[in-house]
Parts: sequence; structure tokens; C-alpha cells
Amino acid sequence: MKRIDFEYYWTEQQPVDGKIYGIKEILEDADLGGIDLVALIAGPITNPNNCGLAEFVKDEPRLIGCCQINPLFGQAAVEELETAATQWGMPILKLMSVACNYPIYGQAPLPVLDKARELGLLVNIHSGAYLSTPAQVGLVAARYPELPIIMEHMGYRDGLGEAIEVAKVFPNVHLGTNTVAEPLMIKQAVQEVGPERVCFASNGPGVPMDFAVESIRRLNLGEEAEGLVLGGNLARLLGIE
Repeated sequence: MKRIDFEYYWTEQQPVDGKIYGIKEILEDADLGGIDLVALIAGPITNPNNCGLAEFVKDEPRLIGCCQINPLFGQAAVEELETAATQWGMPILKLMSVACNYPIYGQAPLPVLDKARELGLLVNIHSGAYLSTPAQVGLVAARYPELPIIMEHMGYRDGLGEAIEVAKVFPNVHLGTNTVAEPLMIKQAVQEVGPERVCFASNGPGVPMDFAVESIRRLNLGEEAEGLVLGGNLARLLGIE
């Protein structure tokens, strides 16, 4: 079963701790964590360079491009998403409303989400305390029941319970482990929602991949459940053999 990290930041536009990570550094980090595939995403800025990211990953089979879109650009955002999916080979849409200052539950992202549904994409939605709380992400899930959604961060510490309840109500919602490095929080999500609905991400390079993987391994979930969380679920959602 492949191990997949669904969110690792491309640092060309936004260095981490003053450092830009090239392919060599990213794959070294992945190897330390025992990760086979890494979904790379442009930094949380208002105008991410998805074209540059596509060029960066195109010749490295272990890297998957993730298209971060600012829906406030209107029709241009919809067109960029279609180009990213159909020409650049990006199977994941990322929406981070807090970085672009729009409510995830409002009208702004609807045309982009409509296009994601049409294209059959996986959608990664930031969750937290502002503009995209777990309950607000749930409103998106209710509007698009056929759209697979990863609620990254699963609400952070204060929103964990709410994120779990949203995932119980909406079967298209999966919970992402990134930045939730406390093993017991991840364990609670696995126990209440099921290991088939929890997906691993490191949020690297700010968080080393081996550190993030260790927070899963220490749960002693068992081989099958651990395999699902660390990549089996992502492989299923992305159609990866």
C-alpha cells in the first residue's frame, strides 16, 4: 500500500525558515518518513503560481501537483482550474479562504467548486477558526455531496469535535491530519469516524515528514488501519494503484 502525503508546500514563492526546497530536499524528507508520493502545493498566498508548480513536478513521478485557486479571480480562476486539471495533470484542488479573505460557505467559491465537480477532482479545504470552520466546510459538503472533500487540519485543536461531527453527517468528508501532531487527537478521529475517512499530510516542509508519520505510527492502529491513514485512502480517492 502506497504512503502518500496530501499536503507539502512548494517554497518557490514562500520560503520556509528562509529556505527554498528543491526536488532533492523534498524527496529526502519523503524518504525519511517512508513516503512514496507527495502532493505539492503552492504557498498560502492570494495568487499562487500553479503553472510554475506544474513545471516543477512534471518530470518527477513521486510528486503530484495540487492546484491552489483563489476564487475571487472569478472566471479566470475557473479557467485556471480547468487548465490545471486537464493540461497540467493536477488532480487536487486546494481552497484556503483565510489566505484570500472570503467565506468558504459563501458564493465566491461556487463556480470553482462546480468546475471541480465537473472534472472529478479531490478538494482539499482548509479548516480552522475563521472563514472556514468545520461546520462551514460542512455546508460545502452538503451542497456538493458527490464531491470528495478533505477537511485539512480537522479544525485544529479547538475544532476537532466539530470536525468529527461534520464527518459523521457527511460521508464525502475526510479528515486531514496535517498540523494535528497530537496522537490522541488523531486517534479520536480514527475511532469515531473510521480509519477509512482519515488522511495523512505533513504540512511540510515546516513539519518534517518523519515527525508527522511518527504521530500516526505511535497510535498502534494496526497494519490495515495505519496503511489506510498513511496513504490507502488517498490512493483510493485519487485512483492510484
